[in-house]
Amino acid sequence: MRLEKIKENKEIIVLIAISCLGVIAGSLLAPIEAIYISSLTENKVLLGLTFSVGTIFVFLFSIFIGRKSVTMSKKKLALIGLVAGIFYPLIYASSLNVFQYMFGRVAWAIAGVSSGVMIDSLFQDLIAKRKNIAEITGWRFSLQSICGTLAALAGGAVADVYGLKMPYYLVIFSYLLALSLFVIFIYRKVENNEKIVKLKKLGLRASVQNMLSSPLLFLRVFLEGITQSHWVMEPIIFPLIIYSMTGKNFYTGLVFALMGVIAAIVFPAVGKYMDKNSSIKGYKIAFILYTIALLICFFSEDLVVFTIGALMLSLGKAFNGLSATKIEIRKIKDENRGEYLSYIKSYDTATAAVTALVIGLLLKFFSPQYVLLIFALVTAVGGLVGFRLFALRKQQNEAN
Repeated sequence: MRLEKIKENKEIIVLIAISCLGVIAGSLLAPIEAIYISSLTENKVLLGLTFSVGTIFVFLFSIFIGRKSVTMSKKKLALIGLVAGIFYPLIYASSLNVFQYMFGRVAWAIAGVSSGVMIDSLFQDLIAKRKNIAEITGWRFSLQSICGTLAALAGGAVADVYGLKMPYYLVIFSYLLALSLFVIFIYRKVENNEKIVKLKKLGLRASVQNMLSSPLLFLRVFLEGITQSHWVMEPIIFPLIIYSMTGKNFYTGLVFALMGVIAAIVFPAVGKYMDKNSSIKGYKIAFILYTIALLICFFSEDLVVFTIGALMLSLGKAFNGLSATKIEIRKIKDENRGEYLSYIKSYDTATAAVTALVIGLLLKFFSPQYVLLIFALVTAVGGLVGFRLFALRKQQNEAN
């Protein structure tokens, strides 16, 4: 019985494994990438520019690849991304100067967008007709959290023992394994049976308007602008506050590790809850948790209280992430999924860039704690505005 169930869900299991390998690839470099780039240049401006170049290419490729997915197989685009994933760490590790490393960011952006977004799209296509889509997605997110946490620890440890280049070679191995799984179990088996829908390719503006015409998708995109800013804020603000409390960087790593552990534990349970409840309810729970968590972090005077707020923030992310995914699966047609998810990816990238700039400006005038307070207020007010706009759009659609 168990073997039959595995065979029945083989493609889903393989896609989850591939997505976990993608998380491992990114997390392996997280502890050492800035250090490695610093070994190529002492210029801090070039260090920042190296990361910025990657962000710009992610934004551009997200739009281009999303548009391309309308007329080109998502599996072919995912295959291209996985192949690019083999080359970018090779370019990184062989770089003789920072400009060569910057060139590698082009391949990195192609790999991240083409494989990441299209694997997500294929995964959503497969589970779209399931009754327990949130639970399945919850298990996927849980495994990704575990893989990301362990890979980040491994990346730092391996670099200490074998040198800064070794994590890059492990990234190549991760992508080779992901590519092999994809070709054997997904591309060869499913490609010939894929239903290619010939669509009239809309202009970019018309395509985005078509996506946002759904009240739920509009809400999903609107709230994404707020929640995405949290992902940017945490690695900037949290270390500053935690270090001021403890005087040690170790506790910053500990708090982030605990947040990952909590996410891994709660995702499956939250997934079961979300399968029985609406995405709107899940979003409301998420934003209540976000606001309370940020306020706890703001008022905290010691690490224990701050950690409680951080863990509550992680719980909010579980509700938010599964609510968003449930909307994507239920409201986006299979033939539009790659395109629309790519638009959201480009929106995430733009939001992250603006948020990082805004945080830098805020830190010139406010302490890190007060930046958290500002984020709490923006989250609460933004959530209320988003839900109100959703209600108005829903009324307009029903009236028409």
